[in-house]
Amino acid sequence: MICKSSITGSPGESLAELPEESSSELPGESPQELPLELRQELRQELRQEVPHEVPHEVSEESLESDPLVLGSDSGIESSLMNAEFISKWTKSKILHFDLDCFYAAVEMRDNPALKRQPLGIGGSAQSRGVLCTANYIARSFGVRSAMSSSLAARKCPNLVILPPNFKKYKAVSREVFAIFAQYTSKIQGLSLDEAFLDVTDLPPGVLARDVAREIKKKVFEKTGLTISAGVSFNKFLAKVASDWKKPDGFFVIPPSHRQVFVRDLDIKYIFGIGRKSCERLNAHKIFTCGDIQRRSLRELKQVFDSRYVDMFYMSHGIDFRRVDGFGDRKSFSVEETFYEDIVEPLDMMQRLFRVYGDWHTRFQKYILDKNEGDVPSVSALVVKVKYHDFKQTTHECRFRGSFGFEEFQKLLEYILDKRREPIRLLGLGVRLDKPEDQVQMSLL
Repeated sequence: MICKSSITGSPGESLAELPEESSSELPGESPQELPLELRQELRQELRQEVPHEVPHEVSEESLESDPLVLGSDSGIESSLMNAEFISKWTKSKILHFDLDCFYAAVEMRDNPALKRQPLGIGGSAQSRGVLCTANYIARSFGVRSAMSSSLAARKCPNLVILPPNFKKYKAVSREVFAIFAQYTSKIQGLSLDEAFLDVTDLPPGVLARDVAREIKKKVFEKTGLTISAGVSFNKFLAKVASDWKKPDGFFVIPPSHRQVFVRDLDIKYIFGIGRKSCERLNAHKIFTCGDIQRRSLRELKQVFDSRYVDMFYMSHGIDFRRVDGFGDRKSFSVEETFYEDIVEPLDMMQRLFRVYGDWHTRFQKYILDKNEGDVPSVSALVVKVKYHDFKQTTHECRFRGSFGFEEFQKLLEYILDKRREPIRLLGLGVRLDKPEDQVQMSLL
């Protein structure tokens, strides 16, 4: 067995050792060097997640005036993807796991008769309920998560809708995350059924693909559930890979397949591009990552505004986001989606108090589990609301030494003063800084 206790020594194999159809990159990965005067600051144009090691950069002034940038044969786009840079940012080994139709799968496991029926988990079709998820039989009828239960029932008249049992789902999730923890402490949970793992520090001879396969096997043996796994060198492509062969999927995107794979990849897979953004980009005749690659930086600036360099790199399969493990959190929050919309302000406050109780218990444990000197500092308090029409808003305030319920209550009151309509989700939490950045909080 490959587990964390056996992980000693320095980082070993790269994903290039994974089986592949072709081991060569496409031409153009070793571009010409830019003139020194063009290597100026662009960091202010990048998202904060992009690290300082971003290579040859160009100023806004250069984008507007330099012929090397504006011309169709510009060298600057190539210089942003030189061979040394590509090598550096394709060395990580990232896994993405996603339990297949998780809530529905748990119910089908506990009641095998449901496996042969279209199944949805959510509120009643006779009320204003919304589905959390649906099994694959139901999905074949067009039933989807976040769809109103009444619409789902019209699409699939034989649909069985069960209320969610979050206590049971959380128990199963803990079992799965305990398996993850056998292999690495660098785990970023996105939800009860989804997580990134950074396994870069595997010893020589231990392959990331083998770790992923072993985790899949253990999850099925422990829970009876299938989990899809994606293996790559960054979060963007690892998540794409886990979705590629669902359900019970397993897919690997090694560095040597980067260019070939992303060239025809639909832009909907790019982190930060949603349905409306896709429609807007399609109007600009941008449908694939290859379409982005063929645009100059000046054109991308016009389309993506401040995110244009980020989109440039994403389109080439480069993602600077790191797996934010337990010790590197930037926030700590809890949210709850309701079976039915909450209409009355008093009910909203009562639900907020319940969410606060859950958050406070978990946050205390998080702080108490930290080593002295590693305790992060709270910089802000945040409340999040999602309305009945799926529009959402957040409001936050600077942390002033207390994170009692009254502080979050004031934030929700501010939101409701702006828009007092039925809500389907409430969340609250705190933004965290490194210990030296802020005055530390007290749990007293």
